[in-house]
Amino acid sequence: MILFLAISVLLTGCVSQPPPGAKNVPPVEQQPEEQENKDKILKEISADFDRLLAGNKKPNEIIKSIDENIEKVDKDKGTNMLEGLIKIQNDSLEGYMDKLYEGNNFDLMADYFLSSKDEIGRIGDVKSESLKALLYEILDGGYKIHMVEGGAGLVIDYEKLKKYNSYITEEMKEFIALEAKDSTSPFAMDGGLIIPIEELADRIAKAEKYIKSYSDSLRSEEIRNRNKDRIGIYLTGLDNTPAFDYGNKKINEEFLESYKRTVKDYEGTVFAEIVKEYLSILEKNNFINSAEVSAYPQKSDILKNYTKYVIGTK
Repeated sequence: MILFLAISVLLTGCVSQPPPGAKNVPPVEQQPEEQENKDKILKEISADFDRLLAGNKKPNEIIKSIDENIEKVDKDKGTNMLEGLIKIQNDSLEGYMDKLYEGNNFDLMADYFLSSKDEIGRIGDVKSESLKALLYEILDGGYKIHMVEGGAGLVIDYEKLKKYNSYITEEMKEFIALEAKDSTSPFAMDGGLIIPIEELADRIAKAEKYIKSYSDSLRSEEIRNRNKDRIGIYLTGLDNTPAFDYGNKKINEEFLESYKRTVKDYEGTVFAEIVKEYLSILEKNNFINSAEVSAYPQKSDILKNYTKYVIGTK
């Protein structure tokens, strides 16, 4: 009994006594003035960026500011920064296109772009210094230049915006991923599809998932309208890549096989339901582009009310 008490006292003493030389370190708490300074800095960054957007700055200047500041703000403000950039990029597109066609600019750059897919690498070979500066400004402003037969086009290079993924919301990240597909590889050009029909189906399905997940997003409306149009293209094709033979009016086998895979692979989506309904009408009409078949995209209730079906309001 006495031995037990002695051991207990000894153990208790060992636990309660700090090691020789040790100091009690209180938990670190952020001082109110530190938080105030942080909030002040964030407000200054936000105000400076808003003034930049209102000051008719060029897209490359906006990008420079984002690169310098986005890691200092929260994800909501980071998302707002990219929203501001994308608006400036869209607003500036027409002006840049006009400049590309000023004088003999297009002729000077056509040979360069048609002979190389590396947009940055060979700008140094362009003979005109003013055109060279313009091209650098355009590319540094986050655009991609598409050269097509007889012309040039500008698109926002959303692939470049992925570098900000760690500083933006999940919704914005998914929006950029959708847009990057199109800016890197447009689905159509010169009146025809330039990606496999299966790839178009995949893009439609992924866009529908975004619409359903973020129905309240301001960007969702843009995706909804575009997706509805693309479903129509998926069903009928385009002038240079029609879903039906112009002669015998029979369905193109590649399109037909894609429809069957869509019904199976994307089961549960509104997109798959539309295609399933369309397939039944095709079968009824022996896979010929009859009046009933050609009228389906305009008469289909589920396609006309696509958004309501996707977000569950119908």
